[in-house]
Amino acid sequence: RFGNIYNGLLHYNGGDNWYPGTTDSYGRPILANQYADAVYATYKGYGGKN
Repeated sequence: RFGNIYNGLLHYNGGDNWYPGTTDSYGRPILANQYADAVYATYKGYGGKN
């Protein structure tokens, strides 16, 4: 849907309108990129492609 798994993770965690620096309703930054990095590294560790 978003072109690749990494972008999919970003938007899955941050929402369709996520962009770097987005904050949630309490004003906390949404660190979707850091979460996606961790998930993506795990995925690659299991031999994932992309």
